[in-house]
Amino acid sequence: MTVLNQVPIPALHRHQWQAEAAQWHGEVGSWCHECRRALTDLRHLEAALRKQEEKLQGYEEMISSYGERLAAQEWTEADSTPEDAEKVGTLPAVYAERASRHCRQRESHEGFRRRHYTLMAHWALLCQTLTGAQP
Repeated sequence: MTVLNQVPIPALHRHQWQAEAAQWHGEVGSWCHECRRALTDLRHLEAALRKQEEKLQGYEEMISSYGERLAAQEWTEADSTPEDAEKVGTLPAVYAERASRHCRQRESHEGFRRRHYTLMAHWALLCQTLTGAQP
């Protein structure tokens, strides 16, 4: 007979279960510590989120201003552009510069969009996880 066969089964299970319960207790203690740290982080996250909102409001104002300037420029340019310039493909240099500026603005906007959607997707997942809601 081996030693294993000499130990009563209930006693063997009891020792295994006690070891498992002790492991769970240690894990839960770590989780509580992580939650306390997350609550501290939450204050920092709130401040960062408020700062992000301020940036977006500033960006919104800048886009509004850009749109107004763009509309005004297009109005005055429509009157002064020679009709055959587009046909020949010789648009004035001012158009090339404005097209380049608009391209940079588009790239900047895409960056804002990407960061915002990433932030909101992670935020929604976090909220769903914490509240137990299903997506």
